[in-house]
Amino acid sequence: MKYLLLIALTTTLVSCKPHAPATGTQTGQRNVMPVSGMHCENCEIAIKQIAMTCDGVNDVAASALDEEVVVWVAPGTDLSAVKAKIASLGFKID
Repeated sequence: MKYLLLIALTTTLVSCKPHAPATGTQTGQRNVMPVSGMHCENCEIAIKQIAMTCDGVNDVAASALDEEVVVWVAPGTDLSAVKAKIASLGFKID
């Protein structure tokens, strides 16, 4: 039974495939978003990588422990695309 649960968890985490390597700088407007559903470092990495694919995003920091995502964006950037991409991974943005 433990092995089935482990396989199910692994399959779920693999489905949150990151899109691109994320490299950024913490510059621009800082936005803090409460996000629930993160359980581990893999969730944090998936959120960071998918959010970095959005236009205007300079850097992203995700914390499962704090249940929040911090996004640094260029001035005037609409965060709706970032929120939609994070939600597409199955996380809830409060």
